[in-house]
Amino acid sequence: MTHQELYQELLNPKSDLVYPFNYDNESKDYFDYWSDLVEKYKKKIDNLSDESLKTLNKAFEKELVKHKEYMPTKRHNFKADFDEICITIEEFLKLCYMNYYEDAYKLLFEFFTRHKDFYLKMLPRIIVEKNVFYRIRPDFKPSEGKEQDGDLFHLPFHLRHKAASTRYGFLGYPVFYLAGSLQTAWYEMNCPDLKSFSYAKFRPKNTLSFLDLGYPINKEPKDWEYYSFLVFYPLIMGCLISVKHPDDPFKPEYMLPQFMTKIIRERPQKGSPEFGDPSTNIGFAGIVYMSTKSPHKDNLEDLSLRNFALFPRNTICREGHDKKYLSPMFEMTDIKTFSDLSESLSKEDSLEIIKDIDKNLLKDEFHSINVTLKE
Repeated sequence: MTHQELYQELLNPKSDLVYPFNYDNESKDYFDYWSDLVEKYKKKIDNLSDESLKTLNKAFEKELVKHKEYMPTKRHNFKADFDEICITIEEFLKLCYMNYYEDAYKLLFEFFTRHKDFYLKMLPRIIVEKNVFYRIRPDFKPSEGKEQDGDLFHLPFHLRHKAASTRYGFLGYPVFYLAGSLQTAWYEMNCPDLKSFSYAKFRPKNTLSFLDLGYPINKEPKDWEYYSFLVFYPLIMGCLISVKHPDDPFKPEYMLPQFMTKIIRERPQKGSPEFGDPSTNIGFAGIVYMSTKSPHKDNLEDLSLRNFALFPRNTICREGHDKKYLSPMFEMTDIKTFSDLSESLSKEDSLEIIKDIDKNLLKDEFHSINVTLKE
C-alpha cells in the first residue's frame, strides 16, 4: 500500500477508520475504543510499501532545502515517529485515568517540545487568511439593554463560573469558539429556534495558523503533509470520538483534546505564517476540528464543516474580554437576529434560511472588535 492509497482510504466514508467515531460496543470505554482504532490503523501502517516509507522519511528534508535554518537536528523516521506518538498517547491516557493529570500534561508537553519542538512543528496545520466564521448565542439578552461586541465574543472573565467543560475548554476557561458556517454553528448548539439566538460573522485581520485535528483540506497534499497527517492520525482519532455519556459530568473523550489546548496555548502564533513550508511556522492561533454534531460527513475536506477554538491568554484579569491577544486578531459584523420572524419555524424551514445566509455573497460591513478589559 502506498501512502497516497492509505490517505484516500482515510477519506472513504465506508472505512471503519473514518470519522465520525461512535462507540460500536456499549461495554467499551473511551480508552478501549481508541486502542482498538489504533490497532486497526497500525495494520495499515505496517502494510506501507518500502518506497512510500522512503519517500515519507525524506519529505521534510526535501521541503526544507530552501529553509536550512529550520532543519531539525532529529531525523524524521515515519515508523519510529508513529510508534513514539502511539506510546505517548497511550501513557498519557493511562495517567489521566489514574487522575495524575499533572504528570499527564508533563509527559505530553515534554514529548512535543523535545528536540527543539520537533513533534510540535510536525503537527498538521491549516493556514487561514480570508475565511468568514460564525458564532451564535442562544437565548440572547443584550448586556445593558443594547447589543455590544462582547455579547458575541468569548464569555467574559467575570462570568468564568459559567464556563463548562467542553471538548477544547476546561471548567472556568472561556474558549472562543467559531464555526466555518452558520449551519455548523447551529448544529453545534443543537439546532435552537431561530427566534431564540443572535449571530455575528467574524473575519481574521491577518493570516492565522491552526493546528488541524481534522482532515486535510488540500486536494493534492505534499509529501510532508501526508507524513504529518498519517503519523498523527492516532491523535486525530482520539480527539474526534463522540461523547458516550453527554449528560454526565466526566467525559473521557475530552481529556486528549483539552490537553492539546494546554499545549497549543503555551505556543501561541508569532508573526504571519509562511505558506507551504513545514517547520518554519512558530506556534498556533488555535485548533480547528471536525464537528461531531453536524450530520454532513460526505465532504471531509470542507472547511465550512469545521469548528475553530481560540484561547484567551490574559485570563487572570478580573473582568471583560481578551482585548490584548484575541480581539485584535479579528473584525466582526454587527450582531444580527431573526426578530422579524412572526412565528417559530420547523427545523427544515430553519435550515433553509440558514443555508441562504451561508450562500449570501453580499458584502458585509465588518468593524474592529470593541471590548473592554479590567486587570
